[in-house]
Amino acid sequence: IITMQAMLQRFQTYPDPPYLHIDIRNQDPNRNAFYAKSVLDLLRKYNYPVEKLAFIFNDPAILHTVRELEPEAMLMLDAGEDFDLSAQQALDNQLHGVTANGKHVSREQLLRARAQGLQVVLFGGKSKGSIAKMLEMEPHAIQVNNVRRMRGLLGRE
Repeated sequence: IITMQAMLQRFQTYPDPPYLHIDIRNQDPNRNAFYAKSVLDLLRKYNYPVEKLAFIFNDPAILHTVRELEPEAMLMLDAGEDFDLSAQQALDNQLHGVTANGKHVSREQLLRARAQGLQVVLFGGKSKGSIAKMLEMEPHAIQVNNVRRMRGLLGRE
């Protein structure tokens, strides 16, 4: 485990910085502005490209705070178990998309969200079968812990 600062320092040595999905876990809504500003200040210190960032949280309030501080930021609602409700909340709050555990989303739900202009990012999937199922749904992105297995399924390893 390393700090975000150490991670950003390491990324400075990469020829192309990776995409980062920052899963915001601020528990005190009174500190949303401070928290969002602190994270954005650190990212700016390392000149991290905003087009390679997505901010994720299960409550739109802090995402609105991030938007106020960085209008170009990609903002995604963490869906929990009710994907349809979260997709509607994302639309109502003019967010860019929804992240969801792949086992809580059907292909039909994903396609409806896409048709409404939302990006969909799936996470989870440890087994070959669950990763393959997420790949078949064709989300905008997939977050997995077993990158080697996913690359194998994509024929890239």
